[in-house]
Amino acid sequence: MRDSLGLISRIPWHDLACPESAFPQLPITRGAFPEATEQALAGFRSWLCRRTAYRVPNRRLVSLTELAALSILEEISYTRKDGQYLRWDYRSGRSRASRPFDKGPIPDFAEA
Repeated sequence: MRDSLGLISRIPWHDLACPESAFPQLPITRGAFPEATEQALAGFRSWLCRRTAYRVPNRRLVSLTELAALSILEEISYTRKDGQYLRWDYRSGRSRASRPFDKGPIPDFAEA
């Protein structure tokens, strides 16, 4: 298991991105991630489809990795849940608040 985790941590997510694996967008989420993060998410989704090419045969590990990726979406985005709405960080270019919202440091996909 440890070897598999080490392998996953070294995958070049950006290099695996393809248009078919782009993160699905809704109008409310368009622009929610920095461009590099969008590429890494697309690469991760592509990897999920092609995991056997990277010799990660343990389906449970792949499922755990997928859950971990889903659990960090808010952390790596320009958004924060705020009641029934999304609060947008000023760096997104979508903030309409009277006071700019600064979410603080936003880690990239691999770091998170």
